[in-house]
Amino acid sequence: MPEDPLPCPELWDAALMAEAYHPCTVDYFGEKVSLDNVRSPEDVVKIGKRPDGIPEDVALVYADRVVGEFIDWRKARLEMDKQPVRLR
Repeated sequence: MPEDPLPCPELWDAALMAEAYHPCTVDYFGEKVSLDNVRSPEDVVKIGKRPDGIPEDVALVYADRVVGEFIDWRKARLEMDKQPVRLR
């Protein structure tokens, strides 16, 4: 969520369902990691907190996956935004 969230959870739900808010975070082992200063999966591993017992190579593979999923979502969203809006 951004720094100044909407005043109630119902409005947040509506904004997220309408995709009016574009998140710039990924869920990394249950922690929201901002992608504002991330240039690679290695940055996610450095910023995020991985659980005890997770080796760095596994953490890196997971970081690569969540960043890749975000990139795929973002590309799909940008393509949808190019489409005309139809009102019924």
